[in-house]
Parts: sequence; C-alpha cells; structure tokens
Amino acid sequence: MKKALIVFAAVVVLIAAVVIYMLSNIDSLVAGAIEKHGSRVTRTSVSVSGVELSLKKGRGSITGLRVESPDGFDARDAFTLGDITLDVDIKSLRGEPLVIDEIRVSAPVVNVEVRETGASNIDDLRKNVEASAGGNAGGGGDSEGKDKRIRIKRFVFEKGR
Repeated sequence: MKKALIVFAAVVVLIAAVVIYMLSNIDSLVAGAIEKHGSRVTRTSVSVSGVELSLKKGRGSITGLRVESPDGFDARDAFTLGDITLDVDIKSLRGEPLVIDEIRVSAPVVNVEVRETGASNIDDLRKNVEASAGGNAGGGGDSEGKDKRIRIKRFVFEKGR
C-alpha cells in the first residue's frame, strides 16, 4: 500500500511538472508549432519572431509572421504580417456563438508575383494549402455537419501594403 502511494505521488508530481513546463513555455511551443505546421502545409518556410499568449485573458498575439514564396519565384516573401492580435471573450467559450472581441492585423505586406503563364506565388501557396487539407481548405463545418457560429465584434486591418 505504501509503495502504491509513493508511485501515485510521483506520478502527480511528474504531471504537475509537465503542466508547469508547458504553461511557462507556451509562447515558444506555439511559435514552434506555427513554424513547423505552417511550413508543412504551405510547403515553404514559415517563421514568426514572437508569440505572446495570455490564456486567462483570452488574448494572443503573433509578431513577425513571414511566409516565403514557393520555389521558382523571385519574391522572397509571399507575405509578412507585422502583428496579429486576437482577443476572445472567455465567457463565450462554453456556449455559442464564440465571441471574438477584436481581431487586429497590423502591417501586412503581400508580394504578388505573376508569371507569364498566369501562375502566381499566392495561387501556388493556396494550392499547397488545399492539397495539404485534402482539397477542403475552406473547412465546411465539423464532422457532424453543424457549423460553428462566431461573432466578431471588431476587425481592424491596418498599415497594409
């Protein structure tokens, strides 16, 4: 009985240590996930300079998002975003609709390069994302066919080029 109690206590301590580690490093974990999965989905290099999340406040920000153009294009970056901030009403997480108090996209820069054939770097990125999503990049609701409702109170798109 004593041995089982010691093992149980060790498991609880281990779980607590993992949770503390993840919460204290969540910003870098999310940044790494964006870069890894974004690069896989777009089939180009995706990078971010920073992520700042506040789970208690329902707020998150990504700075310096950069998506390179696919191979064969001269424009180094297809697009960059200076800052993306999302502010969610955390009380709405349990119900429907999900309420987003604000989405703010600052300093987006899009470099569209069109070849003589009519193909563009943005179009190639879109095709890569669709192929990675199995041709359903737009979603279309969850597996039960019921669409999720989202209410966005404020959307700001500023300082774009």
